[in-house]
Amino acid sequence: MRILWLSHFVPYPPRGHGTLQRTHNLLKAVASRHEVHLLALCPPSTLPSADAVREAKRELSKFGASVEIFVLPSDPYRARRAFGAALAFLRPTSFWEHWFWSAPAFERLQQLARSNTFDLFHLETLFLAPYRRAVPDVPVVLSHHNVESQVLASRAAGERRRWLRLFLQREAKSLISIRRGSTSSRQRTRSPLSRTALTSNTSAPTAPTAPSRER
Repeated sequence: MRILWLSHFVPYPPRGHGTLQRTHNLLKAVASRHEVHLLALCPPSTLPSADAVREAKRELSKFGASVEIFVLPSDPYRARRAFGAALAFLRPTSFWEHWFWSAPAFERLQQLARSNTFDLFHLETLFLAPYRRAVPDVPVVLSHHNVESQVLASRAAGERRRWLRLFLQREAKSLISIRRGSTSSRQRTRSPLSRTALTSNTSAPTAPTAPSRER
């Protein structure tokens, strides 16, 4: 299969937090049997330098058919987070959808979709759902645990600061809405993942098979 893979972080080096290790090894395992084209977002402070970005691209290219890294804006980290949190109260999208948005990455996905035939579009987290519109006619696989909304709700319950409690509650509800894609007619209209199929989770990566085009 030819797979287009979008990640919200660069899965290299394969050490540190579990998500990074998991994604790196899953990507490597899938690429050993299929043609994988990786587009990875690089949030501020995740890779310390341009040299680190080049090293990551070089190492990931050893098993990926192509690797492209999109460094997200490097404006002041705290100021950007504060601004994004404020916008989250004014927009229907969540804070994290805004945080991981990259117009250049979206445009590149569109270009790849027009010039290639892909069998599968892999999204590494639910907050990358807006990018689904760039590749509308390819079956999509979403890799995301379904407990993050509960974690956010739990944090909100124990938060004393009212503004942060409200923010966490909103994000928890937003995550549930995006995942279900059917909480209301408004959500069904805007959800790019409204046509989905669920598969069981497993800790051992196996080679995927081509899904049916009917979803």
